Amino acid sequence: MPHLLLAAAILTLNEESDLPSCIASLSKLKCPIFVIDSNSDDGTTEIARKMGAQVVSFTWNGEYPKKKQWTINYLKQEYEWILLLDADERLSTELSDEIKAIFSAEESLSGTTAFEAHLDYIFRGKLLKHGLQASKQILFKANHILFPEIDDLSVSKMWEVEGHYQPRNEGRVQKFSNKLLHEDSGSLFDYISRHNRYSDWEAYVHCHDSVKHQIFCDKKVSAKIFASLPMKGLLIFIYTYFVKLGFLDGRAGFDFAIHRMFYQWQIKAKSLNYDN
Repeated sequence: MPHLLLAAAILTLNEESDLPSCIASLSKLKCPIFVIDSNSDDGTTEIARKMGAQVVSFTWNGEYPKKKQWTINYLKQEYEWILLLDADERLSTELSDEIKAIFSAEESLSGTTAFEAHLDYIFRGKLLKHGLQASKQILFKANHILFPEIDDLSVSKMWEVEGHYQPRNEGRVQKFSNKLLHEDSGSLFDYISRHNRYSDWEAYVHCHDSVKHQIFCDKKVSAKIFASLPMKGLLIFIYTYFVKLGFLDGRAGFDFAIHRMFYQWQIKAKSLNYDN
């Protein structure tokens, strides 16, 4: 049985530029920090050790569990709760204080198996105050959640981390009041390349009903309907840029809305490979 309450885990692969800010943002929690590293060849592991984190090597074998579930399996033997972050994410002071308050009041955890945070998103150096509405689960009761094993290992350019879906939870999911900061500090080339790979996976999911069911079985009906709409890219642009006032974020807001539309075009175009 786990006997320590909380550990933080950061997933890394060549993250020397983002990792220091991520680790520093965890300092107020005063919990063990683990960097789960996929054989980085830059200064990631050296930075992690210098900042007091424990480095755990991860080499994906091409099968399940993938990196998030593997990390939870590795840590749950000793820790009851796991705060799981990517290196380009960091806690705000307010979110850090909120997490501390939750763990200082035992009743805050009763019946809860995960906590979800909304994201404050920095795109091309600018904090987007409009347009994007995204959230993700980042804090888990380790023995009560499981990332589903999606039938996606045959997707071209498949990667080691679970796709953009949330784990299955045995209990209640609470929402944090404060936001998680996510910053894409890399180049636009890297950003587009990464999403080009993501769209391969999205196209595969779009064309395989059994996989969609594995991912969306817990989704609201409205989310399922939206996922199947035609001209979704144009609708997302209109929603992001006009309905959610993305135009108030200036050029960064426009570029981000265009990218979201282009991403949907990529998914639709790549889906033809599976439809034919």
